[in-house]
Amino acid sequence: MVAESADNSYLDGACVGAALGTVGADGSLQSLYVLDGAPKVEGLAVVAEEGGAGDWLCTLVTDPDDPRVAAQLLQVRLPG
Repeated sequence: MVAESADNSYLDGACVGAALGTVGADGSLQSLYVLDGAPKVEGLAVVAEEGGAGDWLCTLVTDPDDPRVAAQLLQVRLPG
């Protein structure tokens, strides 16, 4: 989830918050993790960790909306 400060969905605004969360089978929020620095995440891939621990490895890519600034590739491990 990313929150942008913008008047519409076509013109990008500054990213004012970002978080990863998990939901249960019933649709209820199970966990929510706020991402430090509010990176503007625009891509997400999630894979189950090997070894049976039940953790999830999340790979995220950001979009700085500035061609002079490189995108970031981030990873975070969420408990299963």
